[in-house]
Amino acid sequence: MNLDDGEIKLALYAVRDLIARRILGNNPIPPGTHRLCHNLEAASVRGSKDGAAQSDWEPEELIDTAEAAAILNCSARWVRQIRNDLDGQSISGRWAFRRQTVVEYAHMKGGTQ
Repeated sequence: MNLDDGEIKLALYAVRDLIARRILGNNPIPPGTHRLCHNLEAASVRGSKDGAAQSDWEPEELIDTAEAAAILNCSARWVRQIRNDLDGQSISGRWAFRRQTVVEYAHMKGGTQ
C-alpha cells in the first residue's frame, strides 16, 4: 500500500495521539507502535519538500492534573474544579488537558491580576 504525503501525516498524527493517550491512561502501548511512529516520521521527512517534518500535523500535547497544577501554580484539586474552563477530558478515569490551553489560561489569569 502506498500513502501520499497527507495520508502519512494524518497516520503519524493518529499514532502519536494514541501513544499520548495510552501513556496518560497508564495503559500499555501495543507492540510495534513506536516502530510504526518512527517509520511514519521517516516517511514524512522523506516526503516533505524541504526535508523537515511538517509541524501542522503535530498532535496537541496532553498533560495530567499534576502538571496543569504546576503550570497554574495551584493545587490539583483546584485544577479538577476548573476542568471545564480548561477543556479537560476524562481519559480512562484520569483528567487530561491540552498544554497550550492551560498555558493560555495561566497567561490570561496572570494578566488580569
